Amino acid sequence: MKITTVPNWNAVVLAALPAGLSVSVLFAETTLYPILILDGILLSLLIIDYLTIPRRADFAVERDLQHTFALSRFYPVTITVTNHLQRDLSLQVNDSLPDVAEAKGTPARFRLAPRSRVSFDYHLALHSRGSHQLDRVYLRVPSRVGLWQRIIDFPVPAVVNVYPDLQQMTDYLTLARHHQVSLMGIRQLHRAGGDNEFERLKEYQTDDEFRHIAWRATARQGQLITKMFQMNENQSVIFMLDCGRMMLGQVRSTRLIDYALNAILMLTSIALRNHDKVGLVTFAGQVASYLPPKGGPGQMKRIIHASYDRFAADQPSDFRAALEYLNGKWRRRTLLILITQAIDDLTFADLKKYFAPLLTRHLPLLVVLRDRDIEDIANTQPNTTAAFYRTAAAAEYLTWRQRHVEDLRRAGILCLDVHPDNLNTTLINEYLRIKAEHLL
Repeated sequence: MKITTVPNWNAVVLAALPAGLSVSVLFAETTLYPILILDGILLSLLIIDYLTIPRRADFAVERDLQHTFALSRFYPVTITVTNHLQRDLSLQVNDSLPDVAEAKGTPARFRLAPRSRVSFDYHLALHSRGSHQLDRVYLRVPSRVGLWQRIIDFPVPAVVNVYPDLQQMTDYLTLARHHQVSLMGIRQLHRAGGDNEFERLKEYQTDDEFRHIAWRATARQGQLITKMFQMNENQSVIFMLDCGRMMLGQVRSTRLIDYALNAILMLTSIALRNHDKVGLVTFAGQVASYLPPKGGPGQMKRIIHASYDRFAADQPSDFRAALEYLNGKWRRRTLLILITQAIDDLTFADLKKYFAPLLTRHLPLLVVLRDRDIEDIANTQPNTTAAFYRTAAAAEYLTWRQRHVEDLRRAGILCLDVHPDNLNTTLINEYLRIKAEHLL
């Protein structure tokens, strides 16, 4: 706990008055004694006013806020200050916030009546996932005359857990209830029967298969009615969240690992809604956490809690160690989804080396994130020699990269080559295609 007391601007002005008058002593020595008397008066006033500065015991401070935030969304925070003194005060209140915070409405200034309390709200957003500590609240209080001010810090500890913003998931569920998920770019792939079971009838839409029209129901209703089939259920999906250095990159101020995590949570919601089991393993140089595949609404919460504080680390990703760990924990056939970035021959070689052998037991799906900046350079018309070399280098890189992606596909591995900002819809569509075509 720390208390800082400093002179106010009024005290500086008063101190400058006798200092300025002291120049007159050079011209008239008789002014010396009046100036000394004035100095004594001002010094006494400063000392007496100093003794009136409020102390920490004269106040009580509380902070009220919810302890779970969504990433980058604003939430209200209420600070309550109680005045135990018999006089009113003009206060300034400020909260101690982490570097990743953004606040609206603080610091706040207000007048506090004798023996009263006042509350004020400000709005806080945190721009990084994980746990964040709010330690102290600061009060700036004046002395009675206003020659001094004291900054008093009050320990008011609070922990806020910041989770990924799930608004897009909510939007999807809303559209799904009205059969409008195509508005988000998600294709409604309809199952071809076979192992799938008839589920229900619904009104025909433009992307429904013509051969699934229920003609008798259409005749009764006077409009086209189509059959819907239920997907195969109770299958397993395990996400591998790569927390290695390749996921430290950023696109539009958002790290690649955050794009991956948002896509994982989005597809988790859909897979659980389709009655599949979903699991998660996070890793970099070694496995950091593992959540075995389970179904039911509680699994969504478990996956959120297991991943919200996972960040990319400056170390290489060990795919072999992660897969060996997973092999010892889960043996059933699984859709194994890895979202990563590969920028060198060694990474692509490791992906092929360790994921191709899984084809006999699992269905691996590799999602390799693309770099739009390099593509923009490759598509730019160069107008200088330096720009020409940059464009040529970018084009060569893209050709090299495409060759490696095709090599993974020739090995039988499902591979998506996607921009981070298109990751959600592309991954969801691929999952729905896998389910519709019975690949799992």
